[in-house]
Amino acid sequence: MTRRWYLICLLSLVALPIRAISQETTSSRTDMNACILCHNSLDDDEMATPVSTWRRSVHRSEGVSCQDCHGGLPNSMVKENAHNPDAGYLGVLDSTVVPEVCGTCHQQQRENYVSSPHGIAGSFSPNCVDCHNDHEIVHPQVTRIAIPDKCNNCHEDSTLEEFIGLVTQALVPISDARQEVETLRPTGVSVDFIQAQVELAKNTYSSQVSHVFTFSTIKPQVKFLQMDFDEINKDITAVRDEVNTRRKFGWVIIVLLVFMAGIIWMYRKSLPDEE
Repeated sequence: MTRRWYLICLLSLVALPIRAISQETTSSRTDMNACILCHNSLDDDEMATPVSTWRRSVHRSEGVSCQDCHGGLPNSMVKENAHNPDAGYLGVLDSTVVPEVCGTCHQQQRENYVSSPHGIAGSFSPNCVDCHNDHEIVHPQVTRIAIPDKCNNCHEDSTLEEFIGLVTQALVPISDARQEVETLRPTGVSVDFIQAQVELAKNTYSSQVSHVFTFSTIKPQVKFLQMDFDEINKDITAVRDEVNTRRKFGWVIIVLLVFMAGIIWMYRKSLPDEE
């Protein structure tokens, strides 16, 4: 038993840092990319800055590097080789190419965008990098919802504010529900069914609302999502009530055990001392 316990402890110590090491290994591998090494050494700020901004991006942690978007050979320090069009080098992406490149990983977003008014216009402007930046890509966050300045060239402020309001109505409840699930999970009460509902709502948002840019489509979908959120909140409330009930029951059991222990102690005290 002792040897087994030591083995379990040893395996736990080894397993804990595996994820961190894996992520660090991925980041280190992409940092050794010839594109990164070369551009980082350039005196031209315009050519070197993308390296520092990319290092703060989610693309770096996910192993997405220069060649994934710009093409070329990432294993050559010779510019002519690295920038060889025959190796798929694209250089600075044209606005008409950006949706296709980003859509390599983000297929649903690309499909929605291409069929949206922005995509149908044909110029593909504004496009992905106008809203999400080009190198410093971050995880989607409700607090980061913003409208690029160039949107004012075509849209009135009231239209932009209405758009932000609709997107916020869809995203905030998803974010809040996820936090509730993570808060309730350690209690031991099953929240998997709530997690499934939240993921379904997220998928609905991604497929029916995200990058659509048409109020006639967004508004009814957001209304349907609000109905889903009402049901999710009811389930969250039911789980909270069950957690509180279990805690109260637990305290009752503890009080009863203490009371029984007191009764036993008093009984033993009342027994005559053995000679």
